[in-house]
Amino acid sequence: MLIASPADLFAAWGIDIAQGRGYVSQATPSTSDIVIRAYEARRAAGADEWTACDAALEAFRKRHPEASSDLANTFIADVLRDHTARH
Repeated sequence: MLIASPADLFAAWGIDIAQGRGYVSQATPSTSDIVIRAYEARRAAGADEWTACDAALEAFRKRHPEASSDLANTFIADVLRDHTARH
């Protein structure tokens, strides 16, 4: 079974999630960073897990409105799982 990273999934759909990387002074936050910030902000404000995930999904949709629901949900799940595992 092959497992693709979120970046690989997006690349397959022609979506670049690494916008701005490599330019510290003009860096644009990655989609992953935006999703994590939205999730953490909601949790810090006292929201439950589902509400925080909805905030993360909304942040993702603002950045990539063209993405399918399946791709969006997979991306959110992968990013939050990786983030949780690291912290």
